Amino acid sequence: MGLVSDALGSDPAEDEAVQRYTAYLAADTLASVREQFLTAAAVVCNIPPEPPLAQAARVGAGVARMQGGDAAVLGSRRAEMLDVPPVSLPENLVYHTAFVCPISGEHGPDVAPVALPCGHVISRSAATNMLAAVASRASTAKCPVCPAWFSAAGLQPVVF
Repeated sequence: MGLVSDALGSDPAEDEAVQRYTAYLAADTLASVREQFLTAAAVVCNIPPEPPLAQAARVGAGVARMQGGDAAVLGSRRAEMLDVPPVSLPENLVYHTAFVCPISGEHGPDVAPVALPCGHVISRSAATNMLAAVASRASTAKCPVCPAWFSAAGLQPVVF
């Protein structure tokens, strides 16, 4: 055991308790208990127990199989795959997307997020307002988060 138990001697009752609970403290058991807890908590909260990214990958792989094939076939049919009609998902796999502009605080379904060339995302109206504010002096505005500059041509729509 440890230095303290060696110095004080062994307590039979304590040894029995340690042996009884050792199986519960094993790493694989803790991982299993964690998974069971997370699954139960998700059910209680009425959310899918699987992370959204894992669900997207699983559903995407299923759709790819439905559309006709494995990775090698899909690679050769890439152009065709872009014209695939939308696939209806079960209700538990449909997520509401929410975007709140970190600059203007705008939110809602009509707020269009755009990515600046530096990678930061703000609403299109905030970017337009920033460009309009400097229009008399320059055609670029500074990113409100980092020192990068952007122009209207550099705005990329972000689609959820």
